[in-house]
Amino acid sequence: MAKDDIFDFITLSNMQIKLRVDPQPDFSMAEFACLVDINTEVFKGEIETVYFGDDLLDFKNALESLDVPGKVKLGGNRCAEVVFDIQKQIGGPEGSLAIEVSATANGSDPWPKLLFLEFSVPPEFPKATISKVDQFMAHNNLN
Repeated sequence: MAKDDIFDFITLSNMQIKLRVDPQPDFSMAEFACLVDINTEVFKGEIETVYFGDDLLDFKNALESLDVPGKVKLGGNRCAEVVFDIQKQIGGPEGSLAIEVSATANGSDPWPKLLFLEFSVPPEFPKATISKVDQFMAHNNLN
């Protein structure tokens, strides 16, 4: 991927997380600009933040060890924090997941917090997201 290419990382019905390739050669850790785009019926907004390679790997490791029901977190500290509380959905398509998404612009300050629900998420969401992390890291020579 070339500098400033956009990578669609996570897409749900009310939210997209897109990573922009922005490696900083002067730093020992890769840094990626990120846009969290939330568009629910009652709110639309964007959070711009920066994630590091370690943020993505920590998220991937949490997904790999996830037992549904459970929570996984992307980011935190001084960057945006997105928490996915993943449950088995009752009703709807068989095997679907229901996810409560909590997003803040700064993990060390929990306000303002955006909280919304995602229903009928395919059961492959954790594995597909792990695959997206691997794909992004490979494109950026971070494996």
